[in-house]
Amino acid sequence: MKQEIIVRGMTCGHCVASVSSVLGQQKDINTFNVSLETGRVQLDLNAEINLADVQEELTKAGRYTIELIPHEND
Repeated sequence: MKQEIIVRGMTCGHCVASVSSVLGQQKDINTFNVSLETGRVQLDLNAEINLADVQEELTKAGRYTIELIPHEND
């Protein structure tokens, strides 16, 4: 399943590494692509993820906030 989110607060390569580290620890995320330029993260998921849990971990890592990007068909 594909999902896209916006991560606000990323300003440098270290931010991308921090966000990537958090996402890499989530069991239901197969792969992800983090774009510093757009702030968007493309996710390939095994199952639905709890975005509140991801948000909590990202806040601990660097006070990042996330926003779900709705699918075109939603």
